[in-house]
Order: sequence, then C-alpha cells, then structure tokens
Amino acid sequence: MGSSRLPGKVLLPVAGAPLILHMLRRVARCRRSDALWLATSTAPENDALEEAVIAEGFRVFRGSEHDVLSRYAEIARRESADLVVRLTGDCPLHDPGVIDQIITFARNNASDYDYISNALIPTYPDGLDVEICTRAALEEADARATSPLLREHVMPYIHRFHDGPGPFRVFHYRGEADFSHLRWTLDEAADYELIRQVYQALLPSKSDFSWLDVVALLTARPSLLEINGHIARNEGFSGISLDSGSLTLRSVRLDDACALWALANDEAAAANRFSSGPIEIDAHIDWLRRKLASPSTRLWILVGGDGIAGQIRYDRSEDEIAEIDYAVAESHRGSGIGAALLRRTWDSACRELGVSAARGIVFASNGASIRAFEKGGFERTAETVIQGRPCVVFERRLADDASVSGLTARGRSA
Repeated sequence: MGSSRLPGKVLLPVAGAPLILHMLRRVARCRRSDALWLATSTAPENDALEEAVIAEGFRVFRGSEHDVLSRYAEIARRESADLVVRLTGDCPLHDPGVIDQIITFARNNASDYDYISNALIPTYPDGLDVEICTRAALEEADARATSPLLREHVMPYIHRFHDGPGPFRVFHYRGEADFSHLRWTLDEAADYELIRQVYQALLPSKSDFSWLDVVALLTARPSLLEINGHIARNEGFSGISLDSGSLTLRSVRLDDACALWALANDEAAAANRFSSGPIEIDAHIDWLRRKLASPSTRLWILVGGDGIAGQIRYDRSEDEIAEIDYAVAESHRGSGIGAALLRRTWDSACRELGVSAARGIVFASNGASIRAFEKGGFERTAETVIQGRPCVVFERRLADDASVSGLTARGRSA
C-alpha cells in the first residue's frame, strides 16, 4: 500500500472491484495449489486492504512490515507446505495457467531444484513473475538470513546469497517465446491506465481471460502499448527495433572484454568518468574477470549487428545500494539507449543484489546522462562536489513490498 509513485495502488478500482481482488480471483483459479494467502504488514495503512480481502473470502496474514521473509515462513508452517509460491500483489494480470505450469514443473522436479522462477531470466511479460522454493530452502533462509534487505525481499538469500552448506539448486523457467518487453506490472499511473483498459476490454466477455488473450488484445490494439510506453518502451531489447536498429541485451561474458575495453577508452566515455586516463587491456581483462566472479556486481551488454551499443554495471556498495555505471557507444548516442538500459535493468539488479535502491552519480555538465536518468524513472536526490567537479545524484527505489500474495502448495510433490 505504501508505494511512493502510486499510493494505495492495489486498492485502485477497475471494473467494479479493487485490483487486488481481481488478482486474487485470478490466482484462486490455480488447480495445482492448495492454499492462497495475502501476506501483508501490521502497518495501519494496510487495514483497508485486509478488510477488503477478508470480505471477499480470502485469508490474510499480517506480520512484520520489513521482515517479509518471516511472513512467508509462518504461513508455510501453518499450511505444512512442501512448496511455497511467491507472487507480488502489484501484478493484477497474473495468469493461473502460467502459475500452474511452473508449480507442475516444480513438483515434478522437487528432488532436483530448490528454487524455480521465471523472473530472473525473464521471458514472460513483466507482471507474470512467479517464484517457487521448497519449504526446506525457505526455512533455511528464515534461520540464516540476517541482512534486513534479504529478509525484506524474501528470495535473494536462496537464489543468490546462500551461505549455508552446499549451494541451492536454481532453475530458470523460460517460456517458448520472449514477451519480456511487455510491461503489465502496476507501479505508476500509466500502468494503472493500461491495466484498467485491459480489464474493461476483456472482462465483460471472458472473466477468465488468459495472458495470451491480453497479448492478442495488444496486438489488435497496439495503441494500448503507448499508454505506459514512456516506462516500458525499449525495455525488451531482444527483437525490438530501436531508432538505431535491432539490439539484444544479455549478460556480459569474459569474451566481451575487448569490446568493453574499447568503449571504456572512448574519448567521450572517458571524459565522464572519475578516472579519465587510458585503461590498459591486460588490467581491464583482470578487472572484468573479478567483476564477473563477484556476487556484488551485475553487468549487461547491449549488442547489435554493428557490435556493442552500450553496457551497464551495478555494484553493491557498502551502504547497500546498487551503484550504476553505464556507457553508450558513439554510433548509438542520442537514441534513448541510456534511459532504456536503466529502465530495463535497474529492478533486476536491485533484486539480484539484495538491495532496495539503485544510485547513479553524474557530472552536472553531462546533460545526456542527466536526461537518461530522468527518463529512466530516477529521482534527483542530491547535488554534490566530487574530486572538485559538481555532480548530480539520482536514485530509484524498489516498490514497497508490504502487500504480497503468498501462495503455498503442499503435498503431491514428485
């Protein structure tokens, strides 16, 4: 309920009901789950949420505002769940068919994997994210995760920061085609407008419309994509035509070292970093090898037919924020790639690094990067001087996780 960009978002009305009830009704049609809970906090602002959900006949668990992990663990114990499914409450187009598919896979492979998700390597629209973990993995996370950020975001201890005996086994569930460029989550007013129009178009004739029905609607009425296009446009690079051509976003590999080294030594890129001297190739390769091995770093590269178009890196800082460094190749500057890189990666980087915010520091003279951060949804939070140069600080924080749907499945595991 405490979203800064869209306060009270899950109770916003659509087609005669709050969005959270539409979501719960859709999730309740899952056939492979045994129990459905809404897990939220004891903060007074969630009283109205609890009242609406209970009145609809759904169960609510209220616990610590920031220790969301403990909420999930307690529900799992109450249900004697073997598998626990995490969905966030700001995804009102969740599809029970997709959830059932991933639950079925998890049950059939329960002896092989501890955590299964379609979110870390996304192929479904943003807003259909599903995370499943075993009860044993959740209990270990609850017992061992001590960082407030790991406890707030529930799953990162399992899929990234596990420090117990033996690694957890993670599986990335992928769809048959890549629809990750579509944005169906609820975070800003434009998202609400798109979701409202989707419900108005589909609900009257098909109350159980699927995610593919939404895809068909957007295909038939492409103007709908423009509603939140300032947020989602160019977020899915694979197969998407930008002004500068067809580009693909992927994780950095060691064999990208030479291309990244050339970009880092580009005159304009060098002028906008704090250490502007030339970088030696051997030192750069050693640096990249360390970064790729570090659990505190995430790196992506944007490539096209003519080579590298840009790169972006996030480093977890001592104050638990993802610090941003990005660069765009000269041939692609002015095409909006900087803002698109920021929009496409910041959320995943924060969640994978177990932090709640991302931060970029830009020279005040670098107008292009300032515009990129502004268009990327970042807020200007401070002005400072570093190494004698005026700088602007931008930050963007993850949406409050106080309202989430906890779906548990018990028994029938293979």
